[in-house]
Amino acid sequence: MLRAEHGGPSFAPHLTLLSGLTASDLAARTAELAATIAPIEVRVTRASWGARWFQCVYLLAARAPGLLAARSAACAALGGSPTASFLPHISLLYGELPVATRADICQRLTPLPPGFVARELVLVNTVGPAEQWTEMGRYPLTGPAR
Repeated sequence: MLRAEHGGPSFAPHLTLLSGLTASDLAARTAELAATIAPIEVRVTRASWGARWFQCVYLLAARAPGLLAARSAACAALGGSPTASFLPHISLLYGELPVATRADICQRLTPLPPGFVARELVLVNTVGPAEQWTEMGRYPLTGPAR
């Protein structure tokens, strides 16, 4: 819906747990990681926008213990930096839009969904423009409940 109205690449709404990884064995390590993480409750707090192309319009997610633990586990297992900033959000639209347009989109996103349960990790190769990104695998979260 948003893409059709405002342009930008087509993608499924998603929450990025970790990005910028380059290890050659990411698929195997992601599968091992997913086996240690239980499904994650993600609570939406509000609609927002950012100045970056990748954060044009999004839904902020609460910094809940389960989500933060999953982020920490991903950093440890996949080589990410645990001290890098982490803004948990569900990406809805990428692009360069005027601030007024971004604000209007956020206002129209009400009522907000309360959240969802993340049940899998999806590994995506993000080399090149977003239109060329490819899904490399889906890994169910099967770790023990906390």
